[in-house]
Amino acid sequence: MPHRLIVLVNFGFTALSTLLRNGMKAHSSVAEHVEGGVGGWGGGGNGVGGIPVRAEWRNTALAADHLPPAADRKVDTFAGLILDALVALVAQSATADAQNRSLLRIAQSIKQLRPALELPTTIRAFLDSTVATVLIQAFFDTRDPHARTLVLSAIARLYEYQVKATSIQTNEEPTVPKILAAEFFNFAQSVLHPPNVLGDNEATQIESDRDAVEDENILQLCAVTNVILDWTFGRTVLADGLPMLYGSLSLALSSLSSTALSARSDNAHSTADPAVSLMLQSKNRSLQEVIKALINLLSKFPHSRAMFAERHEAGLRILHSTESIVFAPSPPAGAIFVPECQLTAAILLCWMLQLHGKPETWVGQYFSADPMPSTPDSLHSFVIRSELGLHSMQSHQVSDFSRVAFFRGILTAVNVDEVTLASVRDGNTVGTVLSTIYTFTTAVVDRTSHPNTRVAAFQTLVAWYDVLKSLVERSASSVAVGNAAALRAHVEALAAPEVLEKSFEYIFAFWEDTVDSIQHKLRDMFILLLDIVSSSSHLPSLSNKKFMERMVVTLLDADWHRKAKYDLLSHMLGIIEPEMVLSLRSKFHRCLLFYAEIVIFFSNSESASMKSRICFFIVKFYNVYFKPEARRNMDDALIRPVSRSLTSASVNVRRAVSEAVVGKLISGHPPLFEKLLSVLLEGSTKFMQDPQFRTHGLVAVLGAGRSMGLIAGDFALRGDGSEPPDSAVVRTLIVQAMCHPDANIRNDVCGLICESHKGSAEPTASELELVLAFIRLNATVQASEFRQKMVASVKRFLERVKRTMYANRRDIRSRKAFLKKTGTLEEGDRPLKELEETLDRKRTFLTRLANFWYGHFDGFARIFNAHPQAVSLHPGTSFPRASLSLDLMRTMRAVETLTVDSTFQSKEFDEQSPLNDAITTRSLLLTLLFDTYEPNRLASLALLSRQGDLSEDVERGQALLNQGISLLSRVRTNDAESGCFFIRLVFKTCVSVGCKRLRLGRDASVVAQCSLSPQADFLDQLLSFTELSVAAAEKSISKGSSKHPMHASFIALRYVIEEIDFKNLDSDELESWRVILERALSLSKRACDCVLPILSNDSPEGQVPDEDEDIEDGMSDGAENESDTTSASQVILRESFRTMKEACALIEIIVCRVLLGDHLLAKLFSRSAVIEQTGLAMCQRLLEVRHRGGFSGVYYSFCAICLKLSASKDARHVALLEEWLNGFVEQVSSFRTSVTRRSGGLPLGIVGILRCPFATRRATIKRVMATLMAVAQEEVSPSANVDIPQVHAFNVIRQLVLDADSACVMHEYIADAFILSVKGFGSPVFPIRNCATMLFAALTSRSLGVKKSRDEHDAVNSVTGREFFARYPELYHFLVQELDHALKSVNETIESGASPAFYPILTILSRLKPYSLESQRSLLTLNVFRPIVSQCRSAAIYQVREIAAKAFVSLLSVEDLATEVSGLIASLSPAMSQNELHGTLLQVQASMSQGVLRDSKKGPSPIVVRQFLAALLENFWILELPSSSFVNRKAYIELIVNAWAAADLSSVKDSPYSEFWRSCLRLLIEKGSSTKAVGESSFRGLLARFILDVLPFAESANHPPMEILLTLLNDEDYEVQVHVPRLVIRAPEYVRSLKNSDSLPVALVGKILQSGTDNAVVYESSKALVLLAPSAVFRVRVDGRNMSRKEFCEYLSSTLRSTKNTYLVEALLPLFATVSVKLSADLPEESGEIVTSFISVIQKWIEHSADYVRLAVIKSLEVALPQLAGTGAQNSVSVIDLLVQLDVLLTDDDAAIRDSAASVVGSLLGYKEAAIAEQLRWPLYAKIVASATTQKAAAILRSLMTGTSNPKAVLESEIRENDVLFSREDSNTFREDSVSVSIAFHLLKNFSLPFDTAAALLDWASSAVEAVLAAQRTEEVDMYFLSGRPKVFAMLLRAVAISRLLESKSFQSQQEQQHVSQGCRRVLEAVSGEAAVNEILKDLASTRVSAGGQWGLLSLAAGTPEK
Repeated sequence: MPHRLIVLVNFGFTALSTLLRNGMKAHSSVAEHVEGGVGGWGGGGNGVGGIPVRAEWRNTALAADHLPPAADRKVDTFAGLILDALVALVAQSATADAQNRSLLRIAQSIKQLRPALELPTTIRAFLDSTVATVLIQAFFDTRDPHARTLVLSAIARLYEYQVKATSIQTNEEPTVPKILAAEFFNFAQSVLHPPNVLGDNEATQIESDRDAVEDENILQLCAVTNVILDWTFGRTVLADGLPMLYGSLSLALSSLSSTALSARSDNAHSTADPAVSLMLQSKNRSLQEVIKALINLLSKFPHSRAMFAERHEAGLRILHSTESIVFAPSPPAGAIFVPECQLTAAILLCWMLQLHGKPETWVGQYFSADPMPSTPDSLHSFVIRSELGLHSMQSHQVSDFSRVAFFRGILTAVNVDEVTLASVRDGNTVGTVLSTIYTFTTAVVDRTSHPNTRVAAFQTLVAWYDVLKSLVERSASSVAVGNAAALRAHVEALAAPEVLEKSFEYIFAFWEDTVDSIQHKLRDMFILLLDIVSSSSHLPSLSNKKFMERMVVTLLDADWHRKAKYDLLSHMLGIIEPEMVLSLRSKFHRCLLFYAEIVIFFSNSESASMKSRICFFIVKFYNVYFKPEARRNMDDALIRPVSRSLTSASVNVRRAVSEAVVGKLISGHPPLFEKLLSVLLEGSTKFMQDPQFRTHGLVAVLGAGRSMGLIAGDFALRGDGSEPPDSAVVRTLIVQAMCHPDANIRNDVCGLICESHKGSAEPTASELELVLAFIRLNATVQASEFRQKMVASVKRFLERVKRTMYANRRDIRSRKAFLKKTGTLEEGDRPLKELEETLDRKRTFLTRLANFWYGHFDGFARIFNAHPQAVSLHPGTSFPRASLSLDLMRTMRAVETLTVDSTFQSKEFDEQSPLNDAITTRSLLLTLLFDTYEPNRLASLALLSRQGDLSEDVERGQALLNQGISLLSRVRTNDAESGCFFIRLVFKTCVSVGCKRLRLGRDASVVAQCSLSPQADFLDQLLSFTELSVAAAEKSISKGSSKHPMHASFIALRYVIEEIDFKNLDSDELESWRVILERALSLSKRACDCVLPILSNDSPEGQVPDEDEDIEDGMSDGAENESDTTSASQVILRESFRTMKEACALIEIIVCRVLLGDHLLAKLFSRSAVIEQTGLAMCQRLLEVRHRGGFSGVYYSFCAICLKLSASKDARHVALLEEWLNGFVEQVSSFRTSVTRRSGGLPLGIVGILRCPFATRRATIKRVMATLMAVAQEEVSPSANVDIPQVHAFNVIRQLVLDADSACVMHEYIADAFILSVKGFGSPVFPIRNCATMLFAALTSRSLGVKKSRDEHDAVNSVTGREFFARYPELYHFLVQELDHALKSVNETIESGASPAFYPILTILSRLKPYSLESQRSLLTLNVFRPIVSQCRSAAIYQVREIAAKAFVSLLSVEDLATEVSGLIASLSPAMSQNELHGTLLQVQASMSQGVLRDSKKGPSPIVVRQFLAALLENFWILELPSSSFVNRKAYIELIVNAWAAADLSSVKDSPYSEFWRSCLRLLIEKGSSTKAVGESSFRGLLARFILDVLPFAESANHPPMEILLTLLNDEDYEVQVHVPRLVIRAPEYVRSLKNSDSLPVALVGKILQSGTDNAVVYESSKALVLLAPSAVFRVRVDGRNMSRKEFCEYLSSTLRSTKNTYLVEALLPLFATVSVKLSADLPEESGEIVTSFISVIQKWIEHSADYVRLAVIKSLEVALPQLAGTGAQNSVSVIDLLVQLDVLLTDDDAAIRDSAASVVGSLLGYKEAAIAEQLRWPLYAKIVASATTQKAAAILRSLMTGTSNPKAVLESEIRENDVLFSREDSNTFREDSVSVSIAFHLLKNFSLPFDTAAALLDWASSAVEAVLAAQRTEEVDMYFLSGRPKVFAMLLRAVAISRLLESKSFQSQQEQQHVSQGCRRVLEAVSGEAAVNEILKDLASTRVSAGGQWGLLSLAAGTPEK
């Protein structure tokens, strides 16, 4: 049969039908199983799943529904399971998921069948025929890859069973291969030979209809072919039909390629046509699969290649088709074939060429333009000259990409032996194939700027190095190919040192390219390069050791921020020895290398990617360095550097080592754990860099040990039960670290207590308690990253809890069964009891965890006597606490779905879930209603959707719906959005799931008679409600905005439509749905048209329609009388842009989910017309709307619609994008209206279309950019205004550059945009210059990356010139020419001005740096810029000289830096002009500061710096020369200051530098002049700084140090004065040690008191005085008398009370505290007055908005409190008030202030370790109460309990909505009223409360409740909603807490007791009675106690505080 097949295929494809018929006859026994199967392919079946179900499958399954029972029960069971799964698979309503589950069950059931079981004939026939046929046919029918994989699994199981069963029971062969063969041939016939074209002249018809073959069928054929080839029996099936397959696939390949090429040949620009582009996309996808299938066939059947050695029709088709693909020209509109298609086609082409002849007969034909001479071989001659028609590689039509793709094909497919020594002619050069390929490919890398071409070139180089590696290995072996000597010589030539160096240069230069695939290719190339170098020791010309050393040195010397550095070093560690690294870095000992590299990098960066790279290198280095036998030495080498890194002051270093190093080192060497833990516990400074970070190191080490099982679960006991050393210290450490101020250490502790070495380890009681305590203590952390990590750790812990709970239940059942069997179940069993206790402990843990978000922790019943962190989901709770609670709830829900194993029953766990109760639902509803953070609301909505009680309760659903509808009309955004969420919840639960019919304002009878479905009826009613709001706005926009806002209704409509599944709608209602949705579209258009006049006005912010001007006046009057802060125009504007945004969002959801959906409803619409009208309307709104909020809202919806259209397969939809885009582009040149906001929505409209990945995107962007560039470059009249086409073109280009989604396509236009922006700087019109500046900024960010440090010119913010110009080679010559031209315009006179091109060009150059491997032969080097930039130092413009200096240093390499600096210093001469002198000094300064003094690898060399300093000192003439400007003098002395600091001069006494310093001192003191020149004061200030910096190390015989200080302090220039106190701040000990040091404080005080003293001097003097501790009496004469310290203290107090200068307050407050404390101690009789004055000042500034002022307050308290606490005044009223002020700082909204205040409070309370602020509030108030008198303590607690707000004022502000529409919300989430109430309640409970205080508390509670009830009566407000507002809720919560507190109190007289009792009862009854307040308040105030005491408060009376 195989021979017949070959003959048939050789005659052509016409024999296909005969072959198939013969094949069917050969398998007649199988044909009956597949009768009628041909019609099944092509998706002709029905069903909604991923597998189209054939009718015969269903009939067959139903016929087998009653299989006779088997003798073996197991057989009967498994057969029944298989049959049930098969019936479910072919069910008409089976979904894709259901089908997948059925396939899994079939595979699992077949697996359970053992071959040894005796199967009845019927069951065996059922499996061998029915099941096998259905599965195999389904395999061919399905187009879903996932479903195909599952079918394959089932077929494989069945085949395995058949093979084993037939070998045991029968000799019959398995039926799976037979059925598979028959079905495959039928499938191929249905795909490539449709039945209606079969006839007598079959060949002609197939040939004529081959262009009509469906691409999807081709893909399906290729997919199943590749899958079958992976099976052993599958290859046997295909072996007989190989000729047919080759013929079929070759025809498909030829048809697809010719169709694609003809589309281009018909019209050169046809690829811009959307229809053609979609067709090309489909053809490319099919071509790739066909080529892969052919390559797969050739590789799996090597013997089949022989047929192509002759003149074979299929082989020639493949040859011609692949060559046309590889060498296809690229038309102007874009490439025809995608790069992946061309690359794979090149491999197949070269494979086929090799099969047709030897490479030397055809390779040369591609390299030469001359025809090849004929060869003796007639076949080869015929192929080469006649049929193949080979391209010439010299043809100008062949692109670089085609060439490198072809080269890669040669290197991949052709035998290496045949091309190694083959010679070819490339132009006039004759060389070998490999050398020619290398030369050309490297040239392509150097010159191309296209990413795809560069990626292909690197792929080719990888293949080239793979071949070279093979040749190197062969040349080393004894058996070589051909001439061994010639081969070795050839290899040496190919692997020449310059070749290897150039390759390493590529790797190093392009490693960080923005295209990720380039790095992948370079990694492969580098690995091959290392293999070649390491295996070339037998080649004498190659010195692999030297080359390796050069690479290592280059990498070690690379900048610390280069990713290539550590990546490549890590790769090299597998080949080179670590000793080589250490020998090249001899400065570092091996243990110090670790620490040095860590500190160098992580002290400068927070890059996560760099952290992982450097840590991976370090770990690998030490693992390689220390061999296993020498691991004991590893401890001594690593303990010190690791421990010092873990205790580093840099957070980056600590995090890097703890996260990426410690764990890996300990896992490789566990003994390191105990040693690290021991040295850190010991606390020796030898092993710690900073002792205050010892806790960080300990937690990191403990965490690493915990993850590896080195620490037990209880953190205290070892496995043997013994107490380990320092276990108490470890326990204390964990508890302290849980509330450590550092969030990173708390995260580490969370991981420590939650993680376990085993996922099934039993959680200990310690772990359960610690997890609960950690959540409680860290509930208010604002950082989202912290919460995410904490929740992730808790989730893993909960998963472990669930696994162990399941294991406990399983063990309990087993134990009970055993005890029951033995009859001892009733006797009590200790193991059983322990298991039950363990399970109960975890149940209790889950309940307590759930209680956290119910509003309590350990029970809401103890909210007021529990920890202050005991509040969670309630109105007014902080955002972090609510967010954490919801995250934990979602985590618990996610863990509930966890399946432990196949026997796990989740039902019993779900039933006992603590979330399945009414309390959870209530808490979530409150969050949905009152939370202002949308993610929290979405989380609540998702959780509520899983609460089953909502979907069944119609009454509750109607109540929620009514509440939501009432909220939609609210003006407040939060209230209206709450209504939207309620409506969404009700629709999702009651309507969609529960199918309940609800009312939205209609009568119940009308709703009951409605014929629509509940979903359609609900949406129809909501549309009617929305229509009322739109009609009101159309009548009066002002009234509509304030009384009937529209935007919330549109949000609700969008939410509802998002919840509808349009694929499963009833077909009878589709027309009704169409009408409803068209109505929604019409309503959205009306709303947009209504607000468009407002938003399109020239000034929309103040626009009010003419008919509403009287309303504006009325509202303005109201604002004056009633303090209304919201004007009518604000309300109208807000409502307008919100309505525009939400209406467009509704249109978007309808268009994307309905009109463009894949369901029957979409076909009822006139889709094209509706989409076109909708899109044009949005385009018009983008052009007309002026308000940014308005057109931004339109833009997001427009983008979503465009994105959906671009993914459509309908060419008309893509054509709409082109049409809309053309309209926008036309508007660029003919904008008809004035636009002042960056061209309004015009750029957004263009970007919204071009960011979509439609087929013609690249060609369209090319066309649009050409148009925009042409418009932008048009000449502009000097009198032009803002609204000119050029401005719009610039703005559009800028927006395209900034768009991240367009970055990959816009890459090739960056150079043109740079050129445009540089030229735009010289425009005579300001708008163009402004646009050019903004475009340049966008281009700089896009091409050079965002700044990674504040210093713009830091090395980390730069890229190499090679890298930059390799991306944009067009810029290189342009910048050189423009810079040279600009230089010619620079003269010595400033009048000539400077070229505008200077700024952008020099800015670009300043962000570049030389390439470290740059050489003379390198291309695109920066050397050409250096002489041009150097000449800019003489420019007349100051800014040009300044930026030229920064650019100049960036052009210098590290090697040239020192030489260049020396040359510049030597060139300094008095003959220079002042401009040139200044420019030279600036270049020296830039070179020193950014180069010499900033060597991040080694630090500045003091020897080199001293050499430069000595050379600079020789130019003292700059300071003395009269003609020297003070600008030059300042630049010179600034150089001296920087160099002196870096020279590390510990002493200048009797040194060459001392004379220079004395000369400067004389110059400053003795040569002052009365008239000041420009810049003189600034110069003298810098000179004073230099003198004082050197003063501690120098001496002057004529001027003692104190005399110098006093002289400079009394200088006339404040720039000089200010440096004296700064010296005191820097070196206070030195100043105190000076002779006559007491005189300096007096002088500083005099400066503070002296009128006219500069503020900076006063600030610095105040800070210095704090450090100097002034003497008893200030000898300062003011108004002719001495001023005492008390008078000075009073002066400070008066100043701080009256000043408004916050910077002065910052400076004086600590000084005031120091003076006050000292004075209070010296004058005890006046201490009360002094402290009172101090407290009053503190109270004035403690809540100031400036954070630095509040920090100054903390510093003052830090100074004052320790002194006051140690005196008898600590219990005074004043000191108590001072302590109360600390609570304000503990709840500050700034984290730094809270941490600082916590440090002060912790010290005051005697805490040994730092703690978080939340933990300290309660202890602080406890200390206050204990220290104060009874009356004072009662007053403080009363104030804490009632707060500071007036009840009536609170209610008034909450009821009046407009007052707070635009007011700022309270952003401080750390001041929670419930926490304050909890603290006050607990402390008052055990406090002896005076009656007057109790009466005052009760009066406040009564007034609060009465105010709420009065508001309900008079304002007719919704009491439920009002009582849930945070402020009102807090007020009522305080009232309830007061009543509950006073109920438990006893008073002296019966009258007092009765008064209190009656008052409390009235308050509680009012809250819990008929007034429908919030449920939480109602339950708190009720007298009943619910189950478990969760909501009642009666238990408070008997409760005791927890300690």
